[in-house]
Amino acid sequence: MALFPAYAKQDIPPKPPAATLAWLSNASCPPEIGQQPPAESGKAEDGLAVRTPQEGRESLQETVASPPESRKKKKKKKEKKHKKKGKKTRKDELRESDSSFNEESAEKIMSSSKSVFLEGLQGIVKPEEAFFVSTDGDLNNRALATTHYTQLASYKTRAKGELGSRHSSHNSKLKKKITRYFKKSSLRTLYADATPVRRLLPSTATTTALENYVPLSLTHAEETKVKSVPASTVNLLGIYDAKTEQYISGTGGLTLDDEVETCQDPEYEMWQAKAKKYNEQLGKEPFNVALWLEFVRFQDSSYKVLYRGDGDKDSGEGKKHKVTHRALAERKISILDSAIKKNIRNLELCFERLEIGRDLWDDKKLKQEWDTLVFSFPNKIRVWHKYLAYVQTHFTSFSLTSAVRTFGKCTERLQQMRDGVFLTHAPPADIGRCLVDVAIQLAHVWRQGGHMERSIALFQALVELNLFCPKHSSTRGVALEAKLALFEPFWDSRAARFGEESAVGWAQVMERREPVQFPEVILEGMIDEEDDVLGEGGTTSGLWLALETCRERRHWLPWEQDPEDCEDPERMVPLEDILPHLFTLTSEEEKFYLVLQFLRFFGVPDIEDATSQGLPNPKNPRSISTKTGDIFKPLVIETLYDANLFGNHFQKRQNDMDKIILSFDAVGPSVVVPACDDYYHFLCRVIQRAVSVFESQHRQYLTLLHIKLLGAHYQAKALGEDEGKCKSLGKEIKKQIKSILKQEEFRMCIPVYQEYGKVEEAMGHVAEAEKVYVTALTIGTTSGKALEANSEDFRAVMDLFLSYIHLEMNQEIKLCSGYHSNNILQSICSLVNEGRFRAPDGSPASGGNLLKTKKKLLQLQDQHNLMLICTNVVSETEKENENVLAIKAVTFLALIQLLTIGFRPACLVFESTIEKVSNAALHRPEDTPLPDEGTADAKNTKNNKGKIVKAKILECLYEDYLWIIEASGRLGHLVRDGSMSPVCLRSVVAAALKVAPENPRFLLLLAQNQSWRNLVSGLETLSSESCSIVTLVSQLLPHIQKTINLITHTSDGMLSCGHRLENVLEQGVRRPPGSHCPLLWRLYLALVAATRPKGLKNLVYRALVQCPGVKSVYLDCVRLLPGMLREVVKLLTEKGMRVRLPLEELQVLTEKELEFEEENDSTNSRQ
Repeated sequence: MALFPAYAKQDIPPKPPAATLAWLSNASCPPEIGQQPPAESGKAEDGLAVRTPQEGRESLQETVASPPESRKKKKKKKEKKHKKKGKKTRKDELRESDSSFNEESAEKIMSSSKSVFLEGLQGIVKPEEAFFVSTDGDLNNRALATTHYTQLASYKTRAKGELGSRHSSHNSKLKKKITRYFKKSSLRTLYADATPVRRLLPSTATTTALENYVPLSLTHAEETKVKSVPASTVNLLGIYDAKTEQYISGTGGLTLDDEVETCQDPEYEMWQAKAKKYNEQLGKEPFNVALWLEFVRFQDSSYKVLYRGDGDKDSGEGKKHKVTHRALAERKISILDSAIKKNIRNLELCFERLEIGRDLWDDKKLKQEWDTLVFSFPNKIRVWHKYLAYVQTHFTSFSLTSAVRTFGKCTERLQQMRDGVFLTHAPPADIGRCLVDVAIQLAHVWRQGGHMERSIALFQALVELNLFCPKHSSTRGVALEAKLALFEPFWDSRAARFGEESAVGWAQVMERREPVQFPEVILEGMIDEEDDVLGEGGTTSGLWLALETCRERRHWLPWEQDPEDCEDPERMVPLEDILPHLFTLTSEEEKFYLVLQFLRFFGVPDIEDATSQGLPNPKNPRSISTKTGDIFKPLVIETLYDANLFGNHFQKRQNDMDKIILSFDAVGPSVVVPACDDYYHFLCRVIQRAVSVFESQHRQYLTLLHIKLLGAHYQAKALGEDEGKCKSLGKEIKKQIKSILKQEEFRMCIPVYQEYGKVEEAMGHVAEAEKVYVTALTIGTTSGKALEANSEDFRAVMDLFLSYIHLEMNQEIKLCSGYHSNNILQSICSLVNEGRFRAPDGSPASGGNLLKTKKKLLQLQDQHNLMLICTNVVSETEKENENVLAIKAVTFLALIQLLTIGFRPACLVFESTIEKVSNAALHRPEDTPLPDEGTADAKNTKNNKGKIVKAKILECLYEDYLWIIEASGRLGHLVRDGSMSPVCLRSVVAAALKVAPENPRFLLLLAQNQSWRNLVSGLETLSSESCSIVTLVSQLLPHIQKTINLITHTSDGMLSCGHRLENVLEQGVRRPPGSHCPLLWRLYLALVAATRPKGLKNLVYRALVQCPGVKSVYLDCVRLLPGMLREVVKLLTEKGMRVRLPLEELQVLTEKELEFEEENDSTNSRQ
């Protein structure tokens, strides 16, 4: 549509479209239906009125049909109209004369060549008549792709309501605002008690079909029926008013206004009712400790409503929160004080009270409370563990010196109890292992503080004092002070100590009395490495971090050269530093436990075996317990490798982004770091030296650890070196293992062969690993008694055969040839039918042989019934071997079913056995003794043992079951229905975790198969009693891996995916197991640095407060926030931790003034 000036085209009038005059040609279409005709159609050109045929016909009909009286009336009306028309025509004539004058003047103006504007036509042309609307299309629009939005009509809907409805209005009134559920008026109904539903009894036959129907609201008929109930049934005594009577009858009740008057704060009444219920229960059960703790946790949710003050409304929000938090803590402590008066000797209540008072009391008051608790329970090792954990995690009172002093106090008190000096309390059970656990935790404290030399020195001193003591001092009559007096000259002489080269032991040194010759100081590669770092240059924080990490990795052994040549005096460890922490052990088991714990502290991989883990055998060296207290475990886990659970999983799948986010290197040397060759050789010498001291059983276990260490060192080297060096290293490792096998005591040792085969498998030599397994199985089953539970090597043969089956299954999955699956069937048939292992040749097993094997396995299951074994725990070794035999019979039968029939029959074998064992009773009726006071304790002990054995059997069954599920999913060429749905797999893993919540394999499988619902929901709500750090890390694993994958495929660092993991980590660090765990805080810091750098500064201070004695957290702060270098170094010095490279020395090395980065600059650089 376009606008043009009027009269521009007067000579060519616009032609109306044909559709506008179509009604004229159709006589049956009146004008009212079609478009109205133009006003001039009823007049002729000369001004005379012309009547149309239709008008004449209508007038004729009117004259004929109308009576005479009506004619007269119509005539009078016409005369009146004629008079009015006459008046109008005179006015019209005047207007026409004016318009004609205006037209003539307009024509004169338009005829001029000048442009005409509307202002120049005032009085001649009206504004509304100056333009006309052209309905002709613009041909220029054809040249354009689209029509401009300014030339398109826009519409607005004015009418409200339904189209065509008479009630649609243009100005509708605003609707009443709906009350939301979170308003106070709506909360009234949420907190009020639910209205009971009244169910009408069926009175007729028609309502019998609706017996199970409970209506949400009464219909009209039901209301009528309820109203017809006699008044006597509702108001028997006549004491209720009308509204109460209606409320009881279910037809009415209180209105909204009445509720406001009678129920001012329903939320308050709800919480008050709950508190009243707790008080009533505690009054009836004052000795229920769990109920007291639950009531304390209840205060967190109820305190805001029940104990809010009037003055809080006027005060600020931050002050209000602070006052409320303090008042809440005081109320909790008062509740716990009342609980402790009723339960004086309960430690859980005391621990909870001290944990709450940690944020309420000052340092002096808190220390007094802890000293009081330790004084009251000096023989409770758990109290000491809690106290030591508090000392090393409380930021305001922490210093490394004071923490070490507290450890010395604990060691001294336990030693006094053992020697009989402290007589007021009985010593705790296994006090020797308790002393070792405290020493191990002290070594962790020194290592985390940067004093690795002191940890090594403590280990060497304890080993020399207990394993290499001179004969005249090794008797029990010699006091500890006398031994230490003789030990001091040996320590100060700086002779070679345990684990060092040419070390012979304290006794041999005292016998020889040879002068000590210090080795020559040789410039090692460490100096060249520092020169390379300085040569590369970089920022001040980058140089300091690289040199500090380098020195931590290199300087771990106490100074062994001439003391006068030592540049850093802290590298020397005098006897005074470790003297309060030395003690003596009496039994051989305690000394072996000391060595094993320190080997674990050094990072030597522990033996992993499913069957031994589930069912320990006293004769098997792998069953020796090496677990420390659960209280110290979260405090020492700094890396994923330290967790001993997911470190290998992440190392195998590590990519570039994984290395950036998960670069959690421990402070100091590590077995998994390829550059720590000296550390690796030191550990090898430690194990070899310890082998020569202990008995055969312990020597076998240490030898297995040595082979395990060799394999771990090869895997660490294979990640960073070329194939040539790895091949030469592999040859050297194989040579060392073969030299071990040549020894007389290990020549027929099946576990050593098994570890050798695993090392070959880790190197990629599958054929050689298979040869090792076949040779060892052939040697171990020559007697033909492989499946006899009373055999000496029964457990070792079962473990070795299971490793062989795993190897063959992995090769079958990789090659898909059917050769290795035939080997599995042949080996099972020969082992079951003949009792000995025969090397398979890859040919299919005969059907008759398989049927015979199945029959034999079913007989073994009936003979060694797991349901009966669960109830009989009298003979430990024999019964445990029978359990293993029954479990392996189930596994072998399931393997045969899998490879011959299908996946589902194999699952049925496990499911039926698991169901039978789960439903088995712990005691048979005939074994139940008569009630007697003397037999009550024995009965409870037997019941507990039965539960433990039952749980271990189920754990082993689930381990084999899940392994078959994993393997069958990749055997598509053999098993058609071999895949299990993720839902079913998660249900199986969940059932397995109920039996064994701490099993690393189950936790890893659950983490790998998490559903998206579990990922969205975050961490599960676990109580502090059942939750452990291993479970917590397993729940974090899927979130970590998902976030890393998303960050890898996204260029921008500000990701929404990080908020989910951040929320999960926040939940984790708020719990008691994870609140002081360095690994969780390092993960948290790395994630926030990658996704939300602006919030990193506040998180850094939180991490330092929760982990004040962990140097790796401080180094992470410098790595992520380089501007905090000076602040971090100052804080390390104040807390007494080791700073190997002071800033003044760095300035001397760089030979220029240090330039420190600003915190804002460091944050912007990461962004």
